[in-house]
Amino acid sequence: GGAVPFRMILNLLFISEALNCHRCTPTKAGESCRLSVETCKAGKDACAAASFLRAPCEFSRQSRLCMALSDCRMLQMNAYIQISCCSEDMCNTL
Repeated sequence: GGAVPFRMILNLLFISEALNCHRCTPTKAGESCRLSVETCKAGKDACAAASFLRAPCEFSRQSRLCMALSDCRMLQMNAYIQISCCSEDMCNTL
């Protein structure tokens, strides 16, 4: 009797651990990218949306992907990258 609901709860906990993020990586500079969904692998606990600075005051290349939250926070200190980090499913919109 009581073991089935507990097992179902355990399964839900393991299923919900994987984070889903928007994935978007341009193939060439200045080109728009195809948007898809990426299920983050172990160790990648954040979704990121990034724009990379090209010419003075001009953000050009944009990417959306899974990454480690600690790496994302580190990239936020880079003056040439405008990046937002979040930890909810599909939260990395630009």
